[in-house]
Amino acid sequence: MTDLENLTQTSLHDMGINDLTIDFQYRRLTLQLSIYNEDTRGYDTLKLEFQGIGELNLGPLQLTAQTFEHLDVYSHTVTQRGNAHTIHFALLTGHGQPGTEWSFTFEQVKLS
Repeated sequence: MTDLENLTQTSLHDMGINDLTIDFQYRRLTLQLSIYNEDTRGYDTLKLEFQGIGELNLGPLQLTAQTFEHLDVYSHTVTQRGNAHTIHFALLTGHGQPGTEWSFTFEQVKLS
């Protein structure tokens, strides 16, 4: 199965976002997510590396010092768009806080 197929079929629900890196010059976006591991009772990391990004839309995001660590993926969808793909994330920012949405097009993705 390809990384794109894995991304499309994997549920990212409740995975916390630990890191967001955007390289504007090379059109790359990297998200590092944390996944709770029942066996180890700890957290593992899933890294999503998007290449050839475009049409970047990071919706308004208001995080306070108390809620900064509570940015979680609620859902995501991937759709085909010509030779590229579009991903849409619905994000939660903590209990009782407003959520936000991120979307962008990409040409390739690598999961590690």
